[in-house]
Amino acid sequence: MTIKDFQETVKTVTRGICRKRHCSAKKINKGLCFDWATEVFSLVWDRGCKICGHNGHAYIEYRGRFYDSETPQGVKRWRRLPFFVARSDGGTDG
Repeated sequence: MTIKDFQETVKTVTRGICRKRHCSAKKINKGLCFDWATEVFSLVWDRGCKICGHNGHAYIEYRGRFYDSETPQGVKRWRRLPFFVARSDGGTDG
């Protein structure tokens, strides 16, 4: 799977959960993140994809980048995901 295909999968899963649960991507990250990560993982089937978690938040690592429902483009450091940035100094140490 290419990075572009993976990013499209992330967007598709996020849109699907938002429609089904009548919520935003931000809301997914506040209680539905494990469901989101599990669904992305189940669609990718790639050894480079893994579910990660820290401080109550589940997210995906894929080919050296980290993704959650608010970050379909991914970030190089998990601490730069919006969930963690909102709770810290902006992720400068991660």
